[in-house]
Amino acid sequence: MSRVMRFFMTLLAALALSPAALAAYALQALNVPGASRTQAWGINDSGDIVGSFVEANQQRGFLYSKGVFTTIAGPAGAWDAAVTGISNDGLMIGLFSDSVSSERKSFLFDGLLYTPFLLPGASVTEARSISADGRYLAGNAAGQGFAYDRLAGSHQMIGAVGGFTIAQGVNDLGQVVGSTNSPGAGSAQQPFVFDMPNASLHLALPGFEGLGQPRLRAINNGGVMGGFSNNGLAFVGQPGSFETLAFAGASFAAVYGLNSHGVAVGFYQLPDGSYHSFVATPVPEPASVLLIALGLICLNGLKRRRERPGTLV
Repeated sequence: MSRVMRFFMTLLAALALSPAALAAYALQALNVPGASRTQAWGINDSGDIVGSFVEANQQRGFLYSKGVFTTIAGPAGAWDAAVTGISNDGLMIGLFSDSVSSERKSFLFDGLLYTPFLLPGASVTEARSISADGRYLAGNAAGQGFAYDRLAGSHQMIGAVGGFTIAQGVNDLGQVVGSTNSPGAGSAQQPFVFDMPNASLHLALPGFEGLGQPRLRAINNGGVMGGFSNNGLAFVGQPGSFETLAFAGASFAAVYGLNSHGVAVGFYQLPDGSYHSFVATPVPEPASVLLIALGLICLNGLKRRRERPGTLV
């Protein structure tokens, strides 16, 4: 391959992956047929989506894969359930309640077997997400967030004791996002990124100005984040370069899941109290599409020149 061709290949790859090329999103509704409420919580790189739905006043989890909804009822004895995340190999994480206690419990589900998950030393565990590679879990326990490393069998707590922290999204790098406040701070929440390998918490993140107390709820391996603001606007992108997602008539909307392709899932609420899920797929800007097309034309021209006898490229 010539240097010129390598240059164009690198350019095309950069255009396809750059945040500037992902400035718009195509929105698609996703609702379980017959359900009065559908909430999408997670998505993997294959496009499998998980969440929860309510039908006849009963909440159950769901898996949406290849155009088919499958009900995830939870472990034996569960009277309600929700699936909150899914890894690339199909391992699901979720929540359930039973008739013994109203407290939420967590489970892992590989499609065949349910395995209880309880954070060591915690009486109650709410597992809210799983990384694409299945190594990391994130969630809440006793008002604090947590990050759990399944490979090492260790965990770290996030947020101040006595405050309120929601740890929601986690990626393959062990980066956890969410929102937190300090004891006595009332409802004032600020977004955070917690780096588990370095045990470092980053607060007061710049680049989300104008959103109004943004709550981070998802992060993918490329550092793209999603969540919602204090005024109920869903957003997706990176600090300093993000998009809000608009839904006609919605009083609240939020992004809760992101895969490595930048596809986001979440849900919105209408004034009648109903919840509806959505899939937001990134669409390149026209200028980016034109540049990619020009690059392909140049590549085709180079190929034709190489096919001519005696032509040096």
